Amino acid sequence: MTKSRNIQREKKIWSKSDDRFLKKHYHYGAKLCACILNIPIYTVYARAHKLQISGVKFEKYTDEQIKYIKENYSTMSHTEIGAIIGRSKWSVKAYANSCGLKRTPEESLNIQERCRCKTNFVKGHLPKNTKSDFEITIRTSHCGSFYKWIRLSVANWTMLHVYNWENANGPVPEGKILRSISGDTLDCSPENWKLVDRAEHLTLNSGRSTLEDKYIANILTIRSKEMKPVYLQMPELLDLKRNELKLRRTINELAETSKTN
Repeated sequence: MTKSRNIQREKKIWSKSDDRFLKKHYHYGAKLCACILNIPIYTVYARAHKLQISGVKFEKYTDEQIKYIKENYSTMSHTEIGAIIGRSKWSVKAYANSCGLKRTPEESLNIQERCRCKTNFVKGHLPKNTKSDFEITIRTSHCGSFYKWIRLSVANWTMLHVYNWENANGPVPEGKILRSISGDTLDCSPENWKLVDRAEHLTLNSGRSTLEDKYIANILTIRSKEMKPVYLQMPELLDLKRNELKLRRTINELAETSKTN
């Protein structure tokens, strides 16, 4: 027997309120129910099967809707038909497949060409939300920080703090990046930014120099990253590990000092 088979899944104890919630919302999808109840999706599937709950509910097509689909299927797209009869294009396509409705290659090509002409932009056309030069927007970075960006020309954007700093001090040297002094990344004044090299920036972000909570939690969960949110809610344990690291650093510093002397 493999190791994975020996691991028993934690059993969910379903309350009456959980069952009522599942019966009321299961048609929205098992994934959504699993997220709200904070349980694995396979547990939701198993409970739904036991309670004999069906999945997504579909309304039956009326005779008028069926007639309209059959009369216009060869000349209209799924989206166009769905917009008129109040159905999604996927619903129309599924119904057509179930009824064996098909288009000839010529009919499909005509529909594609007509729909393409409706959606293509005219050369030189700009969308309504096109920004003008030197307009500023706020974007979110991959790590969740907010930064201001400024448009210099069409399809040419740069970070506002970089733009302001370079106007005041010249180009950022190669191998260097700008780091916020106050921690407020939306403050784009040149005085709020300093040059650091990438290695220093990485060290500061990791929290290694200041032994921040996230750095301590990373050490404690090096083999089980999923436990990091749990450790971040345990300040006593984080302080204990932090003091251990401080003591170890002090011992290493004293050892280096004794070697030099």
